Amino acid sequence: MKRVHEFICDVCGKHKRHEDDVSTGYGTIGNFKACFECCGKLDELQMVNDGKTVLYLSYDQEPRKYSYTGFIYPKNARLINWPGTLSIPIRVVKVGRHNIAGCRFDVWFKLHGQEWHGVQYGANTQICHCRRIKRR
Repeated sequence: MKRVHEFICDVCGKHKRHEDDVSTGYGTIGNFKACFECCGKLDELQMVNDGKTVLYLSYDQEPRKYSYTGFIYPKNARLINWPGTLSIPIRVVKVGRHNIAGCRFDVWFKLHGQEWHGVQYGANTQICHCRRIKRR
C-alpha cells in the first residue's frame, strides 16, 4: 500500500500530494520543504551560482561493453539530480584509467551556454563531480 504525503512547497507555495512507498515527494533543508520540481530548479540555480555540483551519471541503456580507454557515445546519457527533475544531456563520455578506482568516466555538457566537465570515478557508482570550465 502506498503512503500519501501532503505538504505545501515552500518554494512555489503549491499544495502537493505525493503517493509513493519510497519517497515523500519533497526535499528538505532544516524545516524548509521543496517539491521535487522545485528541487530541480534549486539544484540548477546552485550550479550556476557555485560553478560546481554533484549529480548522477545516468543512461537509458548502459553500455554493455566498452574499452577502458576511448570515447563512447551512449544513447540518452544525461546527468540528473536525485529525484530526476534536473536532467542535463551529455554530448560524449570518455573512458580512461584511474589508479585507485580502475576507471574513470569524463563527461562534457553545456548549461546556460557555458561549458561544464564532470568526472565519475569507478564503474560501480553513478556519482559524477561536475565543474564549470573556466574561460581563458
